[in-house]
Amino acid sequence: MLNRLSVATLNHLLAQQPVLPRRLQPMTGKVARLLLPPHDIRFVIDSNGLLSASEQEANATLSIPLSLVPRLLMHDQAALNDIHISGESEFAAELGRVLMQLRWDATEDLSRLVGDITANRLSQLGQSLFGSRGQWLKNLSENLVEHWTEEQPLIAHKAQIQQFINDVDTLRDDAERLEKRLARLQHLFCSPKT
Repeated sequence: MLNRLSVATLNHLLAQQPVLPRRLQPMTGKVARLLLPPHDIRFVIDSNGLLSASEQEANATLSIPLSLVPRLLMHDQAALNDIHISGESEFAAELGRVLMQLRWDATEDLSRLVGDITANRLSQLGQSLFGSRGQWLKNLSENLVEHWTEEQPLIAHKAQIQQFINDVDTLRDDAERLEKRLARLQHLFCSPKT
């Protein structure tokens, strides 16, 4: 159910930009999987360049960490480097580029509900409140990250995580060396004397 809803949403966004489905048409029949915790979206590309829900084995899987979503929403091209790709890399890369170009034309959708004039005014109001290209979202995410790393540490700094990993590796290596020394001592003291 959720898979079909997610695919329908992606198709709606693709339909608003006809050039994007044309870019997907050469990939007809390919199955993709988007892992965006907690969502697991699988779809096959049809001959029109649109998507259909699928349960087939994926030709390519794009795993998107939840922490990457704000950057993707801001259309940060560098964020594509942080998406984990498995399977057919060329297919996954092109699919990622197409998905990064998706834009929601909220004014068009609103005009169907409230008419063109009201939709345009609501769109202008939203633009004045939130700024263009979601600058407010970028500012909010940066402020939250700073708050959670500096003031109320819920998120560790990258350097702290790397130091922890290094410490664990050192501890593991030391424990292995200690086990070998104990085994040698045990062998020396416990071996039968002749």
